[in-house]
Amino acid sequence: MNALLSGITFLHPWALGALAALPALWWLLRLMPPAPRHIAFAPIRFLAGLIPERQVAHHTPWWILLLRCIIVALLIIGLAGPVRGPVAQTDTGARVRIILDNGWAAAAVWDKQMRRAEDIITRAGQHNQEIEIATTAPLPGQSQPLYEGPVSAGEAATLLRSLAPQPWPADYKKLMALLSGKESASATQTHWLAHGLDEGGFSSLATLLQDQGSLIYYGPDETELPVLLVSASTPENPFGITVDVPGAARTAQGMHVEALSADGRVLDRQPLTIGEGGYDGKASFDLPPDLRGQISKIHIPARRGAGSMLLMDDTSRRRSVGIISSVDAQDSKPFIDALFYLTRALSPYTELSVGEVDTLLESGQDVLILTDTTALPPDILDQLEAWVQEGGLILRFAGPNMTDGQSLTPVPVRIGQRAMEGNLSWEKPQKIATFPAGTPLSDVTLDEDIIIRTQVLADPAYDLSGKVWATLEDGTPLITADSRGKGLLVMVHTAAGPEWSDLPLSGLYVTLLRRIIALSGGVILKEAISGNLNALSLMDGYGTLHSPEKDISISADTFADVIPSSETPPGLYGRAGYVQALSLGGRLPALKQIPDLPAGAVRNTYDHAVQTHYMPWCLMAALILFLADWIILMVVGGSLRMRGLRPACLGTLVILAFSPSSSLAADNDAAERAGNMYLAYVKSGSAAIDQTSQQGLDSLVKVLTQRTSVEPAGVVAIDPERDDLAFFPVIYWPVSEATQPLSTAATLNIQHYLDHGGTILFDTRGRTTTALQTLLHPLSIPALIPITKDHVLNKTFYLIDSYPGRYSDESLWVEESSAGGRDGVSSVVIGSNDWASAWASPHEVAIGPVYLTGQTREQEMALRFGVNFVMYALTGNYKADQVHLPHIIERLDQ
Repeated sequence: MNALLSGITFLHPWALGALAALPALWWLLRLMPPAPRHIAFAPIRFLAGLIPERQVAHHTPWWILLLRCIIVALLIIGLAGPVRGPVAQTDTGARVRIILDNGWAAAAVWDKQMRRAEDIITRAGQHNQEIEIATTAPLPGQSQPLYEGPVSAGEAATLLRSLAPQPWPADYKKLMALLSGKESASATQTHWLAHGLDEGGFSSLATLLQDQGSLIYYGPDETELPVLLVSASTPENPFGITVDVPGAARTAQGMHVEALSADGRVLDRQPLTIGEGGYDGKASFDLPPDLRGQISKIHIPARRGAGSMLLMDDTSRRRSVGIISSVDAQDSKPFIDALFYLTRALSPYTELSVGEVDTLLESGQDVLILTDTTALPPDILDQLEAWVQEGGLILRFAGPNMTDGQSLTPVPVRIGQRAMEGNLSWEKPQKIATFPAGTPLSDVTLDEDIIIRTQVLADPAYDLSGKVWATLEDGTPLITADSRGKGLLVMVHTAAGPEWSDLPLSGLYVTLLRRIIALSGGVILKEAISGNLNALSLMDGYGTLHSPEKDISISADTFADVIPSSETPPGLYGRAGYVQALSLGGRLPALKQIPDLPAGAVRNTYDHAVQTHYMPWCLMAALILFLADWIILMVVGGSLRMRGLRPACLGTLVILAFSPSSSLAADNDAAERAGNMYLAYVKSGSAAIDQTSQQGLDSLVKVLTQRTSVEPAGVVAIDPERDDLAFFPVIYWPVSEATQPLSTAATLNIQHYLDHGGTILFDTRGRTTTALQTLLHPLSIPALIPITKDHVLNKTFYLIDSYPGRYSDESLWVEESSAGGRDGVSSVVIGSNDWASAWASPHEVAIGPVYLTGQTREQEMALRFGVNFVMYALTGNYKADQVHLPHIIERLDQ
């Protein structure tokens, strides 16, 4: 009982003052006796009936008085608006200020922040209060946090809808300086909608807000606090990660991390357990070499936001390297063969293979290394040339057997060697000069004296500008490079073994090899790593990668120390093929929970509970008791003569007693769904699948509202056996192996829905169709065919030719010919790409680091398919009209 009453508040508490009048009402009712009985006077019976058989009381009985006082009390309490659940306590005499934590940590609870802010704005509008809105993190391109106000409730609601979480930290100090310089009303009630972390200066800001009026703080539960994914890579394990978890939330939480490819495929999933009292959780990925090289990002699917996304770049990806040789690495002669030195230098850092050209090309290597070789056959040369043109990197070493000076070399070389040691040589061995500026090796430090005794000379008649990466002290080239199509040729003009130089015996040998191999997948020639790195794709607050809207660059010299901000957002940066990732993990201080609030401030948590209004119940109970009092009065007064009236009144009371909880609520839901458009999904019975469906359709609703004229009011979870499906134009049905066969009632309901214009998208979520066949068996569905390229679904809003979700299966099944009266719309669409998972993660647009133009956007294409599907169900074959054909052809450049 205490728990029930503790959650009840009143929307109009002043109305409860009328309860003080109950004693006076009791006294008045006691002074007013009930009406006396009227006795009919019969002329022939002068004396009969003059003395009644029952005496009429002079006072109203106490139980009737109590009943009437209860009726009045229920009316008063009902008019006071009792509510159970979260209620924004608004001081009607104060200005309302809303502080939104919109930094990276807010993404996980952003929907809750929005719902709470909308509720506060609505109540402030009901009392005609002025509203101020401020954010703790600057918006993109701004140096100061947002501060707007005072504005009306309508303007505040519009401004609120334009906000989104940002992928950089909050700046409480800047906001405090901003608020200190603004004139504020003497009594400002501040609602701080927070993410639960102290990002520096929290206590000072909270004290300022409390001093300016009053502070109500809202934060997430401890289990919902943000976490931060941090790289723990080593040369041996470039994909090791840790997770930073704030203070009190360091309890046992079961999560998992996923390694994703550039096209959004899940390559591996590993459990991550944060132990009791532990600081972090650790995980690593053990994948075959061909899959390990495809990892482009790592994320925690259970947590939204830029903090749970870790981008992989060229510096972290473990390359696959093939050494072209007819000798196995185990058969090489230690301390003599070049193969021995290359293997020892590269095996800890790369996926190394040794073999013939054909074998290595078929295995999909990133880099091929040619040691001292004689002339290669023409067909082998053609294969290697084609491989480089498609983006490969060939690293070639000179040697005494090198006879071909023109093929597969970045610059022409002279046949023969330049010997700088021996009795017949007039020259002395040379040292390596400082690496030239403007090359990928410019920041490599020479910390030892390395002697080069023999080299192959580059042809001086050839223009070498921009192609020399390293020279000897006399200026002769030691390392040259040039691009070939999408690929790169690099040549070291000395041997890979120690017979010509001391280079293979030094640590510089390993450094140079790793630096050159890291360039695979792109080319850097004239542009220097030491210059500016330009933004190639940027991350938003949800972790979504997108193309930058303006030019943003970061100096490569300071890149390692950059903290993500509104001026340097996280994402992928680089130039001419060299890509580096700027993620939040590892660049922010350890996460800390907020400290205690200042005295007088109120601390709340976001609550999922829906408000329960008790006004209808109180008024209905008062009405029932009033009818009961009326019946009692009629019985006592003798006015109730018809026996049939009593059962009728009793039946009426029973109907009224049960109406608030059933028919009234059902009518309200039906009226709401009939007056607005809702997207619906079928409950699967799995909490995880249902949560994904809810979040996915919520994201699709936002995209539809922002990009189209369709403005769905929300998302509804339905049970086809019990719910009326007629209110929903489209239904998303996730199919799992646990899906049960349809009952008779559900079958009839679904069949009626399909026959009368409804459209269902069945999603098998990348699994077998056995459950789907069982599900559809009792339904009457027309013949289905794979969707054609000219189908109207491909052009209802966007021009699309694929339907990716979490998976990228191109098969999508629609009706061969839709039923009459459906305007060409298929009642059933079947696919297997798990679209809800893709829609539910708007921060996971897959753009790999090798796609520098940012054109690979599987997440965006999934949302576009969702938009097209909804528009297709609503508009039918409208876009099939020939009047649109010229515009579509123009868009397709045909």
